[in-house]
Amino acid sequence: MRQTTRLFMALAMVSFLVCTQAQAEGIVQFARRLDRSGGLFHDRTASREVVFRSSGRATKAAAIRAWRNSPGHAALLPSIRRIVCTGNVCVGR
Repeated sequence: MRQTTRLFMALAMVSFLVCTQAQAEGIVQFARRLDRSGGLFHDRTASREVVFRSSGRATKAAAIRAWRNSPGHAALLPSIRRIVCTGNVCVGR
């Protein structure tokens, strides 16, 4: 594993731990709503957010890989504290 990938994963793990329970519940609710809708859109109440939809079951690894391949999404990744996947979608905030 490359050093930058290891560093990113370590930062991601630390930032997941500092997400508050209320923030986590909001992400889960939005991810479920997004999955049920069949669409792909952002929650207007979130200041930093990345969303991912998969043709199959969405995983954190697949979402991170897709976001890292997009310059705009990759720029947001260091500020993302939690990623929630449900059904075919992942939401990161």
